[in-house]
Amino acid sequence: MADLIINPDLKWSKFPDNQEAVLSQFNGYQTIVIAKIPKGIDEDFNQNGIYFGMISNPDEDYNGISLKTSHWDGCQDCYFPDEIYTVGSTYGSKEIPTRYDPITWHVTLEDITEFVIVERMKI
Repeated sequence: MADLIINPDLKWSKFPDNQEAVLSQFNGYQTIVIAKIPKGIDEDFNQNGIYFGMISNPDEDYNGISLKTSHWDGCQDCYFPDEIYTVGSTYGSKEIPTRYDPITWHVTLEDITEFVIVERMKI
């Protein structure tokens, strides 16, 4: 794994571990975050499992909350958008991942271990 240098002044928080805590943290906001997702490590393009994106919840229920992020596609040499949903979300369940799909299709919101809030906007 490559050495990762992150600003030590960032205030990393543990990701909430239950539905009520997640909803109270993110409902009513569009929240820009940097998230650590160890399960989302890609040995070629994201060796540290660090993702930048926005957590939002338009439905204001646990089923609808997601992290909008992106993944690097080395074959096409560009980023593609992705959404990471909660376990059991009806939004993410329509896709059936294959071994060729981006790593973000194989993780859920609950796989986030830590995060930093970069910006919040009340909606």
